Amino acid sequence: MSPYGDALQPRQSYGQESNAVFEKINLLETILDHFPGGIAVYDSNLRLTTCNDTLKRMLDYPDRLFEFGMPSMEQIFRFNAMRGEYGPGEIEHQVAARMDLVRKREPHGYERKRPNGQILEVRGVPLETGGFLTIYIDVSLQRVKAKDQAAVVSKELDKLTGLALTKAMDRQIDTMLRSRQAGDVACLHCIDLDHFSDINKNYGTVTGDFVLREIAARLINVTRGTDFVARTGGDRFQILQSRVLRPHDVTRLASRLIEAIKVPVRCGDTDIKISASMGFATINDSSSLNPESIMARANESVMAVKRKQRLDFHPSIAAQ
Repeated sequence: MSPYGDALQPRQSYGQESNAVFEKINLLETILDHFPGGIAVYDSNLRLTTCNDTLKRMLDYPDRLFEFGMPSMEQIFRFNAMRGEYGPGEIEHQVAARMDLVRKREPHGYERKRPNGQILEVRGVPLETGGFLTIYIDVSLQRVKAKDQAAVVSKELDKLTGLALTKAMDRQIDTMLRSRQAGDVACLHCIDLDHFSDINKNYGTVTGDFVLREIAARLINVTRGTDFVARTGGDRFQILQSRVLRPHDVTRLASRLIEAIKVPVRCGDTDIKISASMGFATINDSSSLNPESIMARANESVMAVKRKQRLDFHPSIAAQ
């Protein structure tokens, strides 16, 4: 055996360790190059050690910022403050306030809106070595979409009761139909308050609005989280019971709704009695499966009850 055999073994181990280090470095570089957001790593002296190109583009960092090497966190704060990234205020105060937060070494997450309208989600975590890792994600598009969606939803909400309106119910039924499986059964309940015009006439529209809000709250309270409640007319409400396991489930919910409505509404010193007519349209494999026909059947079932003049403060239920 070669007399140098033992001496060569550490060199082989060193080579393997070096290869492992290089592999890790290459892996980290690949992650930095392909990470969809910006990454900044600061050492224990709070000086930037790693900054991917995505971050430089995202935050419009110019080359001159790195002209004399990696800047410190304080220098970056000052650069941002000077170009108005933190809004109005005395620059050194803005820098000092942010450095005070950094010294607390606490994980943090927030959204930062830049002067150009860009919205960044920023998350920072302290490192065991004493530095910081900060990640930036551009969420501008998501926030715009969320804002647009919120605007659409607000147009489909009843301002008086906070319930969904007819268009929202239509979409909810359509969504349910698209996801239903063969054999699934659902039910659309339709409630029409009896003689509601008399309440407005005798007590005024302010009291009438109060009654409608109270009824809406009661309907929400007696339904499940999976049910969908909407106000589809002046004194008409609809409830989509999305999952019916037994026929009794339909009549049980209908009875609970009617009983909740029958409790007198206390308005000042006056107890206002309310009754309602109710109908429903079952949704199964044999029914016409489109929102328009389902809602039409539910509305017609209530009108059938109205035509039979079962309006003597007793609950009436009909099915279509």
